[in-house]
Amino acid sequence: MAKATKVICGVALAYVIVALTLGGLIAYFQPQREGTLVLRTFDDAGVQYETVLRNIEDEHGGKWLWSAKWFRGWYYRALQHPQVEIVENGMSEKRIAVEVTNPEVVQRIVASQREGVSPAQWWFGRSTLLFAPIKILRLDEPPNTPNAM
Repeated sequence: MAKATKVICGVALAYVIVALTLGGLIAYFQPQREGTLVLRTFDDAGVQYETVLRNIEDEHGGKWLWSAKWFRGWYYRALQHPQVEIVENGMSEKRIAVEVTNPEVVQRIVASQREGVSPAQWWFGRSTLLFAPIKILRLDEPPNTPNAM
């Protein structure tokens, strides 16, 4: 019994190490591809940080970001300093980051990201992220922007 427990603990530890390593490598190298944008956040000293994230747009043109990893420094900086910038196709625009806590809205955004992905792929992806809680930000246009609603 003790040997089986050691094997299970070893496998679980290896799983956690591999998952955290993969998450860290993705966060470090920040691969850009179609469907991503660059989020610029700022800290208390005004230092700028750039993070590549999936671009989520709803049917009304609203912009959303989600954090599904344990590494989410950009998310906490955006909450502390909600005036952020996004860069898409070389164009930069200012946005206001708003935390989304409404469970129905969170579920709608998560469901939109599950479309076209098999359940096996979804759960494999979630498992490699150690089932980190999904946190959503809405990116509003600043009030003084001519196109703001």
